[in-house]
Amino acid sequence: MHLTDPRHARLVTLRALALAMCASAMVAACGPAGLDSAGDTINSGNGSGNGSISGSSSGGSVTSYTVGGTVIGVSGSGLVLANNAGDALPISGNGGFTFSNSLAGGAAYAVTIQSQPIDPSQICTVMNGAGKVSTVNVNSVIVSCTTNFYTVGGVVSGLSGSGLVLQTNGGNNVAVTSNGSYTLATLASGSNYTITVMTQPTSPSQTCTVANDTGMLTSANVSNIAVTCTTNNYTVGGSVTGLSGTGLVVQTNGANGFPVSASGSYTFATLPSGAAYSVTILSQPSSQTCAVANGSGTIISADITLVAISCTSNSHTVGGTVSGLAGSGLVLQDNGGDSLAVSASGAFTFATPLVSGAAYAVTVQTQPSSPPQYCSVTNGTGTMASANVSNVTVTCRTDGRYAFVSDYYANSVTAFSIETISGNLALVNSAPSDPNPTAIAVTPNGAFVYTANAGAADISIYAVNAATGALTGVGTQSTGAGSTPSGITVDPSGQFVLATDSAGGTGLGTVLVFLIDPTNGALTQVAGSPFATAPFPGTSPSSVAVDPSDRYVFATNQYHPPLGLAGYTLNATPGSGDLTQFSTWQVPTGNNPVWVTVDPLDRFVYVSNNTDATLSGWTIGAGGALTAITGSPFAGGFAGGANPEIIAIDPTGQFLYVTDSLNDQIVAFTIDQTTGALTPMASLLTVVGDGAFALAIDPSGQFVYEGNSYDGTISMFTRNPTTGVLTAVPGSPRAYGGSWPSGIVIE
Repeated sequence: MHLTDPRHARLVTLRALALAMCASAMVAACGPAGLDSAGDTINSGNGSGNGSISGSSSGGSVTSYTVGGTVIGVSGSGLVLANNAGDALPISGNGGFTFSNSLAGGAAYAVTIQSQPIDPSQICTVMNGAGKVSTVNVNSVIVSCTTNFYTVGGVVSGLSGSGLVLQTNGGNNVAVTSNGSYTLATLASGSNYTITVMTQPTSPSQTCTVANDTGMLTSANVSNIAVTCTTNNYTVGGSVTGLSGTGLVVQTNGANGFPVSASGSYTFATLPSGAAYSVTILSQPSSQTCAVANGSGTIISADITLVAISCTSNSHTVGGTVSGLAGSGLVLQDNGGDSLAVSASGAFTFATPLVSGAAYAVTVQTQPSSPPQYCSVTNGTGTMASANVSNVTVTCRTDGRYAFVSDYYANSVTAFSIETISGNLALVNSAPSDPNPTAIAVTPNGAFVYTANAGAADISIYAVNAATGALTGVGTQSTGAGSTPSGITVDPSGQFVLATDSAGGTGLGTVLVFLIDPTNGALTQVAGSPFATAPFPGTSPSSVAVDPSDRYVFATNQYHPPLGLAGYTLNATPGSGDLTQFSTWQVPTGNNPVWVTVDPLDRFVYVSNNTDATLSGWTIGAGGALTAITGSPFAGGFAGGANPEIIAIDPTGQFLYVTDSLNDQIVAFTIDQTTGALTPMASLLTVVGDGAFALAIDPSGQFVYEGNSYDGTISMFTRNPTTGVLTAVPGSPRAYGGSWPSGIVIE
């Protein structure tokens, strides 16, 4: 719809007026004497048409005439004309009009607008409206009416975008570029108007609404149209995939932290059009890394739904440290694959990383050889977390090559070679000893073997053939007249032999220390030796042990439990061997403490109490100070009437084994790695031959050997380094021609 131009309307009116005037002129031109409406002829003059004749007070006739004309263009109501300020004449439509009052010839007339029309509002003007009546009716008055035009407008507020277009009555498009007042259309009075939004603004996207949007023009401009624009809000969101961890937090524009707990579709924020957005990761989920794609941009006119967050489980390596490796050919594997050849001690890392949450299991695929070694794994299994695993420990120990067994009644020492795969013992040779060897020891380098001979008051010395393990007696060393050597050991440095002298159970018990000649094994008692184990006689020391650091010496006083364990510092300076009592050098034990041992990691000391069926334990503190372990002595795990004898601890310090001579068993305990407390492993009671006594674990930790004192046999076992379980080697127990194996050592 197009609006009517008010100037065009005025031209139309003027044109009609001109036609009316022409028509009036033609009537006047009809002749000197015109015809009235009845066909009478009247005189021309200032008026036109026929008059009426009436009498006068003087007796003459008076002629009167009407005043009228034509109304054109009227469409409203309420138009009232007046003549000479009176004789009001309401006009209801276009056409001719005549005032009701006639005027005498020569009288003046003046036609005016008394009331303009309304509904619609119009302006009417009079032409030929004033003059004097002549001798004919006046019908040349022209009243021309035109409709008023008014503007439609108002105020636009809140506009920040571009492209807003408003319409009036579906047309008359007006582009609006900024806030302020606007005229939207000019319409004739009486017109209806409807203001609408043709095009909403963009950049930013906005929604504009119109208040007071409809109405009708009456007699004034409309200025109360209110166009209010608000910027549109849109959501920013998308999808999260691959999420399995916890703790993912997404943020938008550095704020609006949004926790995400699972994969799926999410709305992260709501922002106005035109706003920039940047979706980032505030907190990564546990054990995963999430990346954002399509994460930034500017919001235009629609929700953002294409932000893509993909999470992947983090990958980390598995590795650790190999120690003690001397052989070649060690191959490790993870999860049954990813084989890794290791040629030397040090750090290792498997090539294939594992994702967080994956299990790992490090095992030895191939044990080293040349020399044969046995490597065990600790901390080898677990679940990948959020960091590399670097605490796997592979400890390699050279396999025991030879086992040496002292026999109390056979007065001999027998050498065996150890089969590296099965652990079976193969007889090498047997060499005589002096009477009643009660204990046996071997130097760390395997060059010499020593036995404490209770029946001869001396120590037998043997050279070991490195290639075959064969023993050759090379001499003896006296322990002193009237002595009864009962226990024997060699310190970790290989410099000293230490032997306990029980003095027949009645004399003053001592520890004797001898310096070893590394060329032939000969012994020389060091200055200050022997060293008392108690301040009075009759304590009968039965065993002696040196800690792995070569700093401390411990000896048991078998017959005096209140002073059951004596402790010393060892001066390991080459050529010294001197023992110095601890400040508190004796601690109580259970009854009949027969054996002492120190764990391979130098943390704890344990004593077997033979007639109590218990084990006592202590932690080693500064200067060798002993503190009883909570729960000591430990009574669990033993069968009724048990007689615990010899103790052996595996090389990792995780498991303790002790023989029970009465019940013919090996009893196993786990060692708490922090406190040293012992927990019996009931499922690991191992039945052996008759009279379980001597006990040893080979240096690699894979084989255990036990001597049965009543039937003269040796029981042989393989040991699971993880569970501690002992499994009998085929052919166990093994007879060897002896009668009472009193001690076993392994090189």
